[in-house]
Amino acid sequence: MKKKVIGSNCKISKTAIIFDNVTIEDNVKISDYCLIGYDPKEKYNNKLIIKKNTIINSHTTIYSDSEIGENNLIGHNVLIREKTFLDKNVQIGSYSDLEGHCKIGEYSKLHSNVHIGQQSNIMSYVYIFPYVILTND
Repeated sequence: MKKKVIGSNCKISKTAIIFDNVTIEDNVKISDYCLIGYDPKEKYNNKLIIKKNTIINSHTTIYSDSEIGENNLIGHNVLIREKTFLDKNVQIGSYSDLEGHCKIGEYSKLHSNVHIGQQSNIMSYVYIFPYVILTND
């Protein structure tokens, strides 16, 4: 099992929990009460990578087996499930929910209270307005 790797100049709140198999690159900020690299099965075999200059605001949970690109801004109370890929310069608004197995292209913006269903593929430069729900039947 690989332990967590934390880059230089990171600011991580004392109340944030960083699980094993998480790699955090330089200049990342993680606020209060975040769960980073959460694995509900507690196997911790899958990695989570958070690339440089990303900001993760309070009460956010990010599951393992995902990748968060550089220069991303993630709002308060966001849930990001497993197998989610966020490209660079993505913004996820507060209270949003990404149900995993999805991809969001660079420079895309999801406003607050957005729900992204599994298998969703959002291309680059997309703006999704508040309270939008993408489903997968």
